[in-house]
Amino acid sequence: MAEDRTQGQKPPVERRKHKRIPIALKIFLGYLITIVLVLISNFYLFHKMKILMELGNQIGRSVEFVAQERDVQHLADDMNRQYLAYISAYSQKFKDEYTKKYVAEAPGKILNKIEQIRQVENSLHFLDPQILEQINGYLDTLAMAVSPPERQRWDEAFKNLAFLLEKSIVDAQAQTQRLLARSREITASAIRGGILLMLAMLVLSAGIAYLIAKRISRPIAHLRQATRYARQGKYNIRVPFESHDEIADLTADFNAMMDALGELDRMKAMFLSSITHDLKSPLYRVRLGIENLVDGIHGSLNPEQMRTLEQILTDLDTLSRLIYDILDLQKLESGRFELHLEDVKIEDFVRETVRKHAISFADKGVGLAMKLKLKDVVVRMDVRQIERVFENLLSNALKFTPRGGKVVVIGGVDGDYVHFVVKDNGPGMTKEEAERVFDKFYRASTGKNVSGTGLGLAITKQIIEAHRGKIWVETEPGRGSEFHFLIPLAR
Repeated sequence: MAEDRTQGQKPPVERRKHKRIPIALKIFLGYLITIVLVLISNFYLFHKMKILMELGNQIGRSVEFVAQERDVQHLADDMNRQYLAYISAYSQKFKDEYTKKYVAEAPGKILNKIEQIRQVENSLHFLDPQILEQINGYLDTLAMAVSPPERQRWDEAFKNLAFLLEKSIVDAQAQTQRLLARSREITASAIRGGILLMLAMLVLSAGIAYLIAKRISRPIAHLRQATRYARQGKYNIRVPFESHDEIADLTADFNAMMDALGELDRMKAMFLSSITHDLKSPLYRVRLGIENLVDGIHGSLNPEQMRTLEQILTDLDTLSRLIYDILDLQKLESGRFELHLEDVKIEDFVRETVRKHAISFADKGVGLAMKLKLKDVVVRMDVRQIERVFENLLSNALKFTPRGGKVVVIGGVDGDYVHFVVKDNGPGMTKEEAERVFDKFYRASTGKNVSGTGLGLAITKQIIEAHRGKIWVETEPGRGSEFHFLIPLAR
């Protein structure tokens, strides 16, 4: 927040010696951190995908193993049928030529199938290497039981071989189910992790973006606030340094500008004070001389001369009010203005003050009304200065309210304050004009042709704030204006 320079703020030149970090670099670093977070998220997902691909390959090999083992089972069953046929032909006492030929060729075919089974089995990857060793042992036993044929030895070896083949298939299927379950688990984990990582990345990215934006926007907001103070003539405000970038350079330049404006304002105040003090005595002598002329001390005057002198007196009154307003405003702004506080029944005071202006309102044809709910309410205040507040606000409302219009003074208790509203149905103001209406010498576009010093509302604001109150205006073009102000209740 903008602060007074007396609060230990280092001079701008010293703060600008820090290493400068451009805004573009800050934004780039934030972007780079976001990219790193995205890459971390992608690496996580790629790792999970790699695991899933490996599991897929294992599942494929397991399914292929089962298919090949099924083929081996069919080949073994066909081999067993050939052996049974071979045993049947071999056991016949009287063999014809065809049977003899079959008996001679069958052992070779059976041994050939045994080798086919052996080659297939040796090419497969068994979960338990001992099973492959046992299968090869049973295949050797089957080969030895072919010629000469040994039925009992064959049957026992074939039975054990069939059992091992089925066992290898069951084991492979169980492994496939485990791999599928594992892949489903990893897939679910990847989805959950991906979502959580994405959310975390979004939160971190948003947090980093917010911090960077805040680091950039906060000094700008302070500069904007200090600019509003400067527009109100408060040149003692200084903007603190919160960064070391282009905004810090702008802050240093702004504070230097405020120093220069403050010095100019002090010179202007000294000049105005000197001029206004020097003008008081000559104006008094001019007024005294004109009043002597009007009174006929130096001889009689014709009507035209009288009208001219009366107009000069009126202009002198305006000039005197301007001089005293400038002096009072300088006292208020410098804190040298003394308030003479006393407890006052506010309703009686307001009614009496407003009645003093009834004739002026009647002369212009503008209605004046009061709506007060302040019975027995006591306020500790400077009677003369609060009376001046009402005079300024009522005079201002009368100037801007057309004939046939109406001005209403509203008063009531609002918490620890008395809340007053002076409401008119004049031309109103724009939002930009309302923000500057309490500035010294400022005139809204609707008041260019209205007489006045341009200091009344500025003095009114200083008086209310000196009473620890608050004043503001609510207005819209074409709908009149409402000047609100608060004064603390007596404690």
